[in-house]
Amino acid sequence: MISVPQGKGIPGWLVLSRNPTPTALFVNRNGDIQPIRIVWDERCFEDTIFRVEKTSTHLYLADVWMFNGVPIFERTTFEERQTLLKSLFQLYTPCKSFETYRIDLRENVPDVRGREYYTNERGARGIFIEDKPSEDESLQEIVKTDIPDVYRLSNGDYLRVPTLALSQHLRSLGPKFTVKCSNNKDGTWTPLLSSNPLTNED
Repeated sequence: MISVPQGKGIPGWLVLSRNPTPTALFVNRNGDIQPIRIVWDERCFEDTIFRVEKTSTHLYLADVWMFNGVPIFERTTFEERQTLLKSLFQLYTPCKSFETYRIDLRENVPDVRGREYYTNERGARGIFIEDKPSEDESLQEIVKTDIPDVYRLSNGDYLRVPTLALSQHLRSLGPKFTVKCSNNKDGTWTPLLSSNPLTNED
């Protein structure tokens, strides 16, 4: 059994074709088509289809469905397709000033929502299992107290405010708000925010 991460991006397909010049398209599951710009070896543009996840900045390569007009999925195991995927990824050239999205392997996706599991059978589809949220992390209702930069949770615990940047951010949220927090097990909680500089001194 092989296990790989699945991110929280938009699932779809990256299609490399010719029309008659090399053309790259992102196609979501609803069939909506978005032309994109990438720099890839021209030899891959003979009807190659990758399964991908799209975020605001990246297309993460998850699997190979077709390579230069040859159906790959039904003929190969997941492990064999991953080997092919990694070799094709070597033919991609990052070009920040030109490309619409950065291309990367899905093993590098930063925001994981669960894992896919595959057997070693040819053409076998994966089974997705969503990650269970940690009991130490949850959405908490926060209430501002009369003391500056002192916030309480609905359970009576306190919110840690270790940086000036976090203090300024929390003030902008008003007297009462909800935020995901991590339990420090000492009567305090740390807010989990996407912007690290708000909670890290470094």
